[in-house]
Amino acid sequence: MSYCLTDAGEQDMRKELAVLENLNDEIDQLAATARDCMTVAPNVAAALDLAWFYAEEAGREAGHSSCGHIAVQVKPFCQCCHSYAERKSKAAQIRRLL
Repeated sequence: MSYCLTDAGEQDMRKELAVLENLNDEIDQLAATARDCMTVAPNVAAALDLAWFYAEEAGREAGHSSCGHIAVQVKPFCQCCHSYAERKSKAAQIRRLL
């Protein structure tokens, strides 16, 4: 997705992208932590995985991603792209419900 912005709008967009990158990192850490309570609350990890996907998707649409790839890279193997691709169909199902 491309945006036509004024200089002020571009600065605002850069700030939002920085916030999005930080949010993505925090969600990723929370999702990893949630794996320690999969027996008690498996849906928490699943919800955080989807939240990570949506943040990653927004970043990729804006030209940024956690791993530096905009399109999913299969070779050489990229764990971030693999996780993104794994969650894509589930996220599409949930998006339709929202």
